[in-house]
Amino acid sequence: MFFMSFLLVDPIAIGRADKHSMPHQTLMEMLVIDLQDKNCFRDKNGDFHDITLWKGVTLTQDGEVDSIDLHFYVHFSCFDDSDNEDNDDEDPDAVGVVRPGGSIDLQWIPSSVTDFRTSDLNLAGSIDTLTLPRELNDLNLENNCFSGTFNAAGLPQSVHILNVSHNQLCGSLDLTSLPQKLRVFDVSHNEFSGSIRLSSLSTKLNALLLQDNRLSGRPDGWPPLRGGSD
Repeated sequence: MFFMSFLLVDPIAIGRADKHSMPHQTLMEMLVIDLQDKNCFRDKNGDFHDITLWKGVTLTQDGEVDSIDLHFYVHFSCFDDSDNEDNDDEDPDAVGVVRPGGSIDLQWIPSSVTDFRTSDLNLAGSIDTLTLPRELNDLNLENNCFSGTFNAAGLPQSVHILNVSHNQLCGSLDLTSLPQKLRVFDVSHNEFSGSIRLSSLSTKLNALLLQDNRLSGRPDGWPPLRGGSD
């Protein structure tokens, strides 16, 4: 007689647990793997450069990724070997910019990252705020093609500046549980809809940009918000 047993597990939970044990080199490669143009990160053999050589990426003294600015590549060459004539790994065809297009899975951002910027790259994807690094200070995803809902309550409490404007985010917008350290909250030019409550905003919030959505609501002492245009 044979006995069979099954272990039910949550694959999402496993993925999150594995993320913390994965090398940052692997996480970074998975983060950019679906970009339309990855030449900037690879050598002439198609192998990824070590992340210590990725411009726009800064590391801590312990070798962990601290900040990522993919927008950096829009304006600058990825690798400058003008002072190193012996660099045989450089592929002239691979040097240049990251061209817009493709998609990105934000869950692979290393948990040590405090600043993440990838604007103006026409990237598709979703924003699961619960998977963002919990020490994140600055998140800029402006002018891409991110879609789906946006759980503002799931943002890391450490966030100071958030810009997800000019995307295709939709659904309701809960502003009652924003991070207390938040200074800038820009969700303008999206497809959010419904009523919002503005009575419990943090006193540290300097800029709240909601225009070009389909929102309605009235902060205490303010005139009604009409269509999210003001």
